[in-house]
Amino acid sequence: NKPWERLAKQLKDEGYHSKYLDRLQKKVNSVEAEIDELEKEILQETACALKKTEDKVNYALLRLEVAGRDINMAETSDGRKQAIRRFNKVRSEALDARRDLTIHREAVGMRIRNWDRMQTLYPIPPACKMDATFAPIAQEEETTTLQQLERNIKEARLAK
Repeated sequence: NKPWERLAKQLKDEGYHSKYLDRLQKKVNSVEAEIDELEKEILQETACALKKTEDKVNYALLRLEVAGRDINMAETSDGRKQAIRRFNKVRSEALDARRDLTIHREAVGMRIRNWDRMQTLYPIPPACKMDATFAPIAQEEETTTLQQLERNIKEARLAK
């Protein structure tokens, strides 16, 4: 705090009235307002950046879903193999996009069960084998984290 800020606060607390005090108080209030505004802007930018990263995941998952549909609708063996190669390529891109979102969330402080949450919200099917006749379906992946084991133990105890 600057000396004038301390004096302005002290006089304001004492109920002192002065046009000079008012001017200084406005400056103190405007600095606090600027800080509040900056904090809001930072939060908005963070949220916007997270949304963009999430959009990339959803776009990749949509493309993966379409690639799976193409496998299922392929009429020839060569067409199916081409669709499977495209599916596996898009699947790799979806995994990368989900990893990026996971890292981004952790970087902004969302660390608790982040990996589990990403697996649940953005499930990605296994790679498709070249001799498959249908595209694999995404299932919630098994988690073997300590938190999941603890959760299972608590649920088992509650069930008794």
